[in-house]
Amino acid sequence: MRKAYIADIADEGGTYRYLFLSAVILILLAACRGDRVGWDILGTASGGGGYQKGLFLGALASDSFIDYLRWSYEEPIYSVITYLAAKCGHMFFAHLFNMMIIIIPIYIILWDVRHDYDPAYSLAVFLFVYYGQGYNIVRQAMAISIVMLSVWMFSKEKYLWSAVLFAVAIGIHYSAVVGLITIILYYVSISRFRNIYRILMVVALITGTFFFRQIMQVFLRLLPFVKSNYFSRRALFSTDGDISATSLILSIISLIMIVTLSEWNTGSFLNRTFLLYIMIILFLSIPIGGQMGYARRAFRYFDRYFMFTLPLLFKFIPNDDGNQTLGKIMFYGMLMLYWIAFYFFVGSQGIVPYYPFWGE
Repeated sequence: MRKAYIADIADEGGTYRYLFLSAVILILLAACRGDRVGWDILGTASGGGGYQKGLFLGALASDSFIDYLRWSYEEPIYSVITYLAAKCGHMFFAHLFNMMIIIIPIYIILWDVRHDYDPAYSLAVFLFVYYGQGYNIVRQAMAISIVMLSVWMFSKEKYLWSAVLFAVAIGIHYSAVVGLITIILYYVSISRFRNIYRILMVVALITGTFFFRQIMQVFLRLLPFVKSNYFSRRALFSTDGDISATSLILSIISLIMIVTLSEWNTGSFLNRTFLLYIMIILFLSIPIGGQMGYARRAFRYFDRYFMFTLPLLFKFIPNDDGNQTLGKIMFYGMLMLYWIAFYFFVGSQGIVPYYPFWGE
C-alpha cells in the first residue's frame, strides 16, 4: 500500500500493481491457514460460533442447494459463500472468499481517502489490530467491512448500492443491523439540519446510556432476531464480552485530537463531525456495554474507525524529518507492542501459532 501511495503521488506506473500485490499477500496468508488457526471456523474456543467447517462439510454432502440452505444453521449469505467454497473442493476457498470480503472494501476506502489520510498509517492500524480478527470472528469481520463500504457508497450518493451492501452485510452476520447507526451518523454529519439532529442525538445517547437494557427488551419483542447471538436475551443478560477499557482510552485520545486539530481535510466522507460521533459512541461503550453482556461486541462496527483517528497523531507532530521519524517509530512500535501483547501472549483470536493447511 505504501509503495502504491508513493507511486501515485509521483505519478509513476505500477500503482495498481502494488495495491494488487499487497492485497493478494494478505488474502493468501489467510486462505492458506490451517483450520485451527483462529477459533471461529471449528468453534474451538468457549463461546466460539462460526463453525464454518461444519457448514462446509454439510455443503459437500448435500446434493441440493435448496436443501442445504434449509439445513444451514447460519446466516444465508454466509451459508452461500461456504457452499460455493465447498463446491470448489477445499477449505482454502472458504478462507479465500472470507478474507477477500474483509480486505477489498478496506482497500477501496483507504485508496479513496488517501489524500486526507495516509493509507500506510491506516493500513498499519488495520493489520496490527483488526486483521487478526478476520481469522476468528470471521462473519462479523466480513460484515463490518461491508457496512463501512456501504457508508462510503452512501457518501457518494449511490444509495441503491449502499442499501444492497447493507443487506448483504446483514445476510452475512445479523449484528450488521447495528451498522445502520453509522449510516445515520454520516447523514446527520452532513445534513443542513444537523444542529437539530445533534440535540436529538444528545437526548438519545443520554437515554440509551441509562436505559439501554429496557430499550433492548422492547426491541427484542418487536424485532426478534432469533438466530443472532448478538440480539438474543441470552447475549443481553450474559456476563461475557470483550470490549475493554482500551476502547475508552483510544476514544478519549481520538476525541481530543478531533476536537483540537486546527486544520481538517474535508475531501472525504470521513469528516470531523462523523468521526466525532463515532468516538462519542465508543466513549460511551463502557457504561452502555456494562448493560449489554455478550452483545457489547456490536461496538466493533464503530471501533474499526480507529484506523482513521489514530493516524491523526502525525498532524500534531512538527513536519520535519527528525520529528516525523520519531513519531513513526513510536506509532509503529506501539502497534507492534499491541500485537505482541494481545495476539502472541494473550492468544487473542487464536492465530498464534500460525501454520498452513498442508501442515495439519
